[in-house]
Amino acid sequence: MLKEEDIPEKHKKIRDRAWEVIKDMADKEPDIFQSAFRGKLIKKASEIYGVSESWILEYLKRYWKRGKTRNALLPDYRNCGAKGKERKAGNAKRGRHRINQDIIGEGVNVTEDIKKIFRITVNKYYYTTAKNSLTLTYELMRKEYFSDGFKEENGVKIPIIKPQAEVPSFGQFRYWFEKERNVKKEITSRYSNKKYQ
Repeated sequence: MLKEEDIPEKHKKIRDRAWEVIKDMADKEPDIFQSAFRGKLIKKASEIYGVSESWILEYLKRYWKRGKTRNALLPDYRNCGAKGKERKAGNAKRGRHRINQDIIGEGVNVTEDIKKIFRITVNKYYYTTAKNSLTLTYELMRKEYFSDGFKEENGVKIPIIKPQAEVPSFGQFRYWFEKERNVKKEITSRYSNKKYQ
């Protein structure tokens, strides 16, 4: 059994944040297993906590599949790469190949330059009182940093987003975000200092 003292503080914060979001709906069985009922709860939690509905659903599924304990919400970083080390990005695409790779290409590696874009993006669009969801933050990043110019429609300039194969996936963005997440900054910037005290 995993001991509390063996869990890194950063992982505890991610776990506790996820639990805070799903705890009020997790015990509403069996109603929670009905998609319409579950959808309403997820939407409400998304509005309250400022996180995406897909993020909430993913953590609910993780909670159910892993024994319905708080530690089920711990991130899986211990299963990724060398212990305690982050692999450097090279030319070859890391990770599993996409099923439709022949159509959309190999995707991209998350280089230091891309991490810098991630960092600028979350500071600009996520850590604000606007309480943008992580999904919206990702979409705003794609428009600002991964576009090939603009096209004009009805007098309005619209960014031409690069193909998904040339853009970091939302999964990559979320993985980086959870590794670098600053819970105190998130609460104080999106809500208020009082909530953290």
